Amino acid sequence: MVMDIKPSVDIYDIEIEAISPISVGGGEESIYESYEYFINSDEGKIYFVTIDDLLNLYNMGIVKEEDFDSEYDKFIDKILQMPDVKKYLRSIKLTSKADNKLRLYKFAKAKEINLEKQILEEKPVIFGSTLKGLLRTGYLANKIKKCEYQFSRSNNRLKLENAKVNNIKVFDNKVHQELFNISDYDISLNLGGTVGEEEYWVTLEEYKEKAKNNLTDTDILNAIFRNIVCSDLEFKNGEVAAEKVVKFNRKNKKFKATIEGIPLYFEVAQSGSKFAGEVRYKNNTENYDKQLSIISIQNRNQNGEDTFLNPVEECFNGLKKMSRYIIKAEYKILKEAFSDNRLEEFYRMLEEENEKEDQFVFKIGYSGILAKTLMAFDEKNVENNDSYLPYTINITESTKLPMGWIKVIHKDRSNDEYET
Repeated sequence: MVMDIKPSVDIYDIEIEAISPISVGGGEESIYESYEYFINSDEGKIYFVTIDDLLNLYNMGIVKEEDFDSEYDKFIDKILQMPDVKKYLRSIKLTSKADNKLRLYKFAKAKEINLEKQILEEKPVIFGSTLKGLLRTGYLANKIKKCEYQFSRSNNRLKLENAKVNNIKVFDNKVHQELFNISDYDISLNLGGTVGEEEYWVTLEEYKEKAKNNLTDTDILNAIFRNIVCSDLEFKNGEVAAEKVVKFNRKNKKFKATIEGIPLYFEVAQSGSKFAGEVRYKNNTENYDKQLSIISIQNRNQNGEDTFLNPVEECFNGLKKMSRYIIKAEYKILKEAFSDNRLEEFYRMLEEENEKEDQFVFKIGYSGILAKTLMAFDEKNVENNDSYLPYTINITESTKLPMGWIKVIHKDRSNDEYET
């Protein structure tokens, strides 16, 4: 008899709101080539003329086949002089004056075909892979109790000697494995078939004996993250603009506005912009009519109550926890460089938003290294600036605030009535 198999999935609706301007990459080259955009200083806009834009203009009959035989510069000049052509080109606002010599970083885009207009469109997106990476950081942070970095000096430069997390020496590509503890989880496997009216589930020890196979800690850790599925987060509302960005250096407490003499600009989603998507966790219940895969991984019941977190909730808890440390460390670094009270108010607001139920704040995208390492957990070195590894923080010139801060709201949508 073929069973009517339905999946058991914990579903979380995710909304990300930009607290400060954010720029997130992914999926393509990170910087626009100089021939892909045109700056109109009078209008305060940047117009894009990419290959996709040219094909759209061709499909609409605005550009003719013979036009492609022209020299590129003359071709673009001709297009930009055509009546009303700008309304067919994607454009973004410039928040400050800029000349044509700049380095413009892209915001990630998802491409889709508009059948009605018969053109290819691009929309800002936070890819699911970016969200998955964020959750992996949170999963790790949730397990951290203590973090220590040790440095040495060579020619007045700091060199990282080693890092310890929870008194365990770790390496960048092995941190998750080092901190993973299989005893934190109740794990069972489905061998197929049934015993009476029940499915044939066994423990890891029974599986090793019956299947003559052994699953390692790494196998289980990989299975946890295979069971976490993140959708792309679609742009729902807000504004995308080109922001001039300066880099604040913690060591010399100076702002750097250029790289190799070229000003830095980022395509950003402005404060208040929102993205939405979902995270699903394949949470098997040992109930055959809700089975999705052959392995069930539950957090071990630690308090004697019939409550079980799943790894996605571990990730949320970890990100909230890590933000407490990032907020403290980043504010300490920046407060000496700003004379007004806006910075203090900004970080106080971040603290308040981070402690609200079913949400947390964090940093994402091109925001600096602090949210991409565990350095903020090293409280001793945070306090001792002389030993703390130097890094920069990206500040948007128009807001004078660090870029990349987001608020993440997560809403549990139970799966009893799961629909594909």
